[in-house]
Amino acid sequence: MWWRDPLRKRIEAELVVEREGWAVERARRVTDRLQGKLPEHDRFETIVIRSDDHNAFTAPGRTIYLSRRLLDSLPDDAAAAFVVAHELAHHHLGHVSGRYAGGAMFDEPIAAHEHELHADLHAIELCLAAGYEPERCIVALQMLDAILLDAGDLEAVLGAEHDREGEITRRGYLPVRERIARVQAHVSAYRSGARIVNTLTAERDQVARRRMRVALMAVGSIAATVALVLLRRR
Repeated sequence: MWWRDPLRKRIEAELVVEREGWAVERARRVTDRLQGKLPEHDRFETIVIRSDDHNAFTAPGRTIYLSRRLLDSLPDDAAAAFVVAHELAHHHLGHVSGRYAGGAMFDEPIAAHEHELHADLHAIELCLAAGYEPERCIVALQMLDAILLDAGDLEAVLGAEHDREGEITRRGYLPVRERIARVQAHVSAYRSGARIVNTLTAERDQVARRRMRVALMAVGSIAATVALVLLRRR
C-alpha cells in the first residue's frame, strides 16, 4: 500500500521505542478514542519514543510519534489527546502527503503557521467529538506555554511586537498564548455548528470565484482590445 510509513523503520532502528507501560497505554487509549468511528484501514497508530525534546510529529504514513518527555509533562488523557489530535489533523487536512493528501484545502502552499492553526482547531474538534472536556485538552498548550517560559523563550509565548510577522514566519507557529485563545474561541464556534473543514472549503471556493472573476475580466479586456483593433483596420 502506497501510504505505508517510509520513516517508521528508521525511527525504530535509531531511537528507543517504548513497547509497554503507562505511557504506551495512554497513547494507544487516546488514539483509539479519537478514531473511534473510523474503520480500521483509516486509523493511525501512535508510538512513544525516547527523546530529549518535548515534541510530537508525524510524516507520510500512518504513524504519530510522541516523545515520552512530552507525555510526562501532560497531566491526563485529555491533554495527551489534544497532542495526538493535532498530528491527526495534519493528515485529515491534507498537510501531509499520504492517504489523506487528496483532501488538501488549497492548491497553492500556505504559510506553515496557518497549517498549524488549522491543525489546532481541527484537533479540538476531534477531542470534542470523542467526548473530552475542552478545558482539559487545552492544558496541553498551557503546558507548552510553561515549558517555553521555563526556557526563557518569551517571544514563542507572547509574540515579538517588534517583528511579529517575521517571528511567526520563522517559527511556523503563532505565539502560544494566541494559539490558546484561538482554540478557546473555536470551542464555542464548534458548539454552534462551525467546522474548520467547512470554513476552509468556503475560503477555497471564495478564492476560486475571485480567480474566475479576474480571468473573465482579463478575457473581456482582451476581447475589447481585439475589437478596437479590428475597428481601426476598417
